[in-house]
Amino acid sequence: MPATEPLLLIPGTLCDERVFAPALLGLDVTSHAVPLEGTTTIPDMARLILAEAPPRFALWGFSLGAMIALELLAQAPGRVTRLALMGANAGTLSPEKAEARRAAWRLARQRGAGAFVDATWDAAIPVHARADQNLRARLHAMANDTPERAFADQVEMAINRRDHRPLLGAISVPTLVMVGDEDHICPPSLATEIATAIPNARLEIIPGAGHYASLDQPQAVGRALQRWLAAPVLPISEIPFKELK
Repeated sequence: MPATEPLLLIPGTLCDERVFAPALLGLDVTSHAVPLEGTTTIPDMARLILAEAPPRFALWGFSLGAMIALELLAQAPGRVTRLALMGANAGTLSPEKAEARRAAWRLARQRGAGAFVDATWDAAIPVHARADQNLRARLHAMANDTPERAFADQVEMAINRRDHRPLLGAISVPTLVMVGDEDHICPPSLATEIATAIPNARLEIIPGAGHYASLDQPQAVGRALQRWLAAPVLPISEIPFKELK
């Protein structure tokens, strides 16, 4: 049976619902993507989303959105029925990587948001797609449609995130962890760490995909999602872990 609960989509930096759309084609699910703006911290972003979210929902987070998804689950475990993470890093950023992120933000302010896409292109895109100007244009379109203030908020959320790895072992909802085998931003080793820590999580390493696996290999991601959506969910009384203060 397909999932009956709505699917909440949490995109990554400079992304929106378009990053998920190709993989959702043909799936019997009602989905809604949330904008990432209005705060500079992941806990506050999670609270903003929860204030508008349905009583119970499935959750798919990509990149920065995966970190926010873990925070949502921590704050409201009884409301999340199932969890999917793609291109995820449950840990923190080193000071060097945090400064590199701010430097990319400063460059994007000078040259446009597309400069951020270009700066991360080789790390994010599989070798076979690096000459794909259509893909570059799709990523540029999402970046250029992101308000400058929202981009600034997203950069600070990513930099100031907390370490969610200690929480992973207590998650008990059906969990899918996806990663492209050519993702050099959040590589398969990070996805493996997450999937190993979450009891009964399913790890899908997508061949021929980079950081944007749902754009690179949408059919493979769609098949993984279909299996995940078919998994039975927990009754509301069985929550993954207590709300964290």
